[in-house]
Amino acid sequence: MIEIAEGIHPIKACAVRRAGECWAFAEAKKNEIDTHWQKRLAENPKFFNGRVFIMPRGTIVDGVLRGDVVETDFSASLYWRDRDFADKSVVDCFAVALLLSADGALIYGRQAPGNVSSGLTAPPSGFLDRRDVAGDGVVDFEASAAREILEETGFDASEMARANGFLAVRQGPYLCIGVSYRLPMTAEAFITAVAHRDRDPELEALVALRRRSDAAQYRMRDFSRQIAEYLLPE
Repeated sequence: MIEIAEGIHPIKACAVRRAGECWAFAEAKKNEIDTHWQKRLAENPKFFNGRVFIMPRGTIVDGVLRGDVVETDFSASLYWRDRDFADKSVVDCFAVALLLSADGALIYGRQAPGNVSSGLTAPPSGFLDRRDVAGDGVVDFEASAAREILEETGFDASEMARANGFLAVRQGPYLCIGVSYRLPMTAEAFITAVAHRDRDPELEALVALRRRSDAAQYRMRDFSRQIAEYLLPE
């Protein structure tokens, strides 16, 4: 059961573990998921049916996010999304990298065509997968955010200053865990530098948000907008 209220929750730590159970919804809908996957794959051959995680249980107690995630196929997650998040008992839990430049801008990226979130502007982020789970079963959100930074910008997280704590943001079927970093350069310098780095072409552009009102210029999910409004000045 997800016992986390809508909105932004500053937290000091995460204690989320991988559970060994299966996602009951995915098991019950297996045939429908397979049929849907073949249709979606024909529409977008770039899709890859890897293993991802979904969260059936989560709570925040004394500033610590606690919960479990279960492994499933990307095809099941995609079916769930395309069916208006039919299983309301779970959330998509994932890390987002909150990049704040030396001149106070928040760096977001616009997803290129062919991705699940194509056309949307958001912080660097991605699905939780097996690379984000340590040997003891603990989910490492910081490592996940660092990987997304590297993939989407070509910068290593070690080139940035990690801020303390996390931001847990609940918005309907999404629970994103914000990991904050301070860039050692201005937004303009960072965006220019990214253009010359080796990176995944998942983003078609980076944008610098400087004030809350800037978010209105872009298509984004509510949690991305909430983060910008929380971190940026009027």
